[in-house]
Amino acid sequence: MKDTRVAKRYAAALGSVAQRDGILDAVEQDMLLVERFIAEVPYLRAVLLQPLVSEERKTLVATQAFGDRTTGTTLNFLKLLIRKRREDLIDEVIREFRILTLAQANVVDASVTAAVALTPKQNQALVASLEKLTGKNVRMTADL
Repeated sequence: MKDTRVAKRYAAALGSVAQRDGILDAVEQDMLLVERFIAEVPYLRAVLLQPLVSEERKTLVATQAFGDRTTGTTLNFLKLLIRKRREDLIDEVIREFRILTLAQANVVDASVTAAVALTPKQNQALVASLEKLTGKNVRMTADL
């Protein structure tokens, strides 16, 4: 079981630094990129999550994979996770970071499962109802 308390602390620290530096949106995009790369590139996931791989090798792989694709803040954050031997929490940290940024933007995600596709008018009415209920901006996705 992963320690979500630790993941929340790392996510909050990253959010704080990104907000201080005025690059919160860029770091949010970086984290989505990191999440996608780790999910789609088995070698990257294997190297980063394998405890027998050295810190130096993990850092080199992370730098090669993300060095020219992300902000320095994001790359340094990944290196910190590696140095602290917390790279196994990357998925949880990304999830917690996303929750944090949505909360700061007063946005909530909603997922709707329906037997038939909703019309645009039904979508708008549902979003309006959820926004009134939650007091937040609703980002809704609909599945069949």
